[in-house]
Amino acid sequence: MLTIGLLCLLSAGSLAGCRKALFTDRDTRSQYDRYDRVRNQYEPPMLRDEFGDEVPNIKGRLSPK
Repeated sequence: MLTIGLLCLLSAGSLAGCRKALFTDRDTRSQYDRYDRVRNQYEPPMLRDEFGDEVPNIKGRLSPK
């Protein structure tokens, strides 16, 4: 009885984790992102460094355009 309940909980938990992301990379998250995309000034939020790790693109997003 306990194993059946545990199996049901595990299967329900695994199904709940298989959902699409709320925002994709192509979606605009604010009016500023939409403004930058229209004017071809959009900077991606993350970049890959020389080791292949994702790092925040702080300099690109905060520098004047």
